[in-house]
Amino acid sequence: ESIAIFAGPALAGLLLGIASTEVVFALTALLLVLSTLFIVLMRVEQPPKPRHELEASTLLSEVFAGFTTLGRHPALRVMMVLLTAQTAVAGAVQVFIVVAALELLDLGEGGVGYLNSAIGIGAFLGALAALSLAGAKRLSTAFIVGIVLMGLPLAGCLAYLLMEILPDLRHSQAGRQVMRDIGAVIDPERDLREK
Repeated sequence: ESIAIFAGPALAGLLLGIASTEVVFALTALLLVLSTLFIVLMRVEQPPKPRHELEASTLLSEVFAGFTTLGRHPALRVMMVLLTAQTAVAGAVQVFIVVAALELLDLGEGGVGYLNSAIGIGAFLGALAALSLAGAKRLSTAFIVGIVLMGLPLAGCLAYLLMEILPDLRHSQAGRQVMRDIGAVIDPERDLREK
């Protein structure tokens, strides 16, 4: 998966560098159709169907079994919080990569692919480092370190946003309008008091 995260964006970045956006989308669509064809051609054995239906009480208990297990095991709760944080950080980094490539680093459209491929390289190196954790009893510390390392680009983008973009935006007409709108939502009676 890490190699695919590296190779896909790298190829997309190279294609965007030498071809148009339309060509890249057309090639992506073609590869999606090809992948779908391979999935359709797969033969999977059908598991035998159960002879009787599950009872309603059993079905309901199955639905909440995961939450019950999390409630009973504090270590699992910590791991779920860490996994949720990792997912949130990964999603935020993907959003900020576009801003960083286009606005901060002036890499152009291909820069998004280059930065995504850098994430793939980091994921591959992280996977190699994770091999050393095989058999470890406590993984939460390593997981937290991974989340922090993954969040560093996000922290850099947020610092850029706070230091470079927001000060200029605050003094613009659009920025003042946004501040007035936020004030109206927070304190709707402010205009009445000022009159």
